[in-house]
Amino acid sequence: PASTSTIVKYSGGIQELRVYDSNGREVLQLNGKGEPHMEIPLSNLPSGLYFLKITDRKAQVHSQTFVVER
Repeated sequence: PASTSTIVKYSGGIQELRVYDSNGREVLQLNGKGEPHMEIPLSNLPSGLYFLKITDRKAQVHSQTFVVER
């Protein structure tokens, strides 16, 4: 579980990163500019399960879940 921030690493280059809450609402969107890693600020998110959607430089979409715990 994460509390204040987490680092996402993706060798394909992160073009865009979106975070959704367990109800499917988008709660965060970040522009990755093709970087291989990004820090996601979590301090404004309440505890719970979240879904991460990464769009890479080739416009392929990858997803993962993570937990925020306070």
